[in-house]
Amino acid sequence: MTKTIVRRLACWTLLGCLAFAVTTVAQPVLSAEDKAPAKPTTKKKEQAKVKKGRHRLPHYFRDVVGDEQREKIYKIQDEYRPKIEALRTELKALRKERDEKIEAVLTPEQKQQIDEARAEAKAKRKAKKKPETKKPDGKSAGN
Repeated sequence: MTKTIVRRLACWTLLGCLAFAVTTVAQPVLSAEDKAPAKPTTKKKEQAKVKKGRHRLPHYFRDVVGDEQREKIYKIQDEYRPKIEALRTELKALRKERDEKIEAVLTPEQKQQIDEARAEAKAKRKAKKKPETKKPDGKSAGN
């Protein structure tokens, strides 16, 4: 009797999951057919015109500031964006110059060791990023 109840419960669970999957997949398709594409409101058009770059409010500002303040913040960000980008470019050049001077201190053998260590670290990151796939027999694909 217990096996029958378990089987019925498994069957109903499977049917419920199947129904959920069908409604989840079919719902966006049906709603896309039913609705015509909505025209953007004038407010959204105005905001699109104002944006020059990618605007993001600082953390925790979204729920606190109003629309007028938001636009002022975006203008301030637009004012500082080119200055910050120039400093980032300069910083990148300085770091490159520094690294070249540091490597000039090393012997050829040390440079080779560092290149090998970098290659190993890169391979580890790549292996960590790529999940290992398993074959049906339970063994990993790499074996």
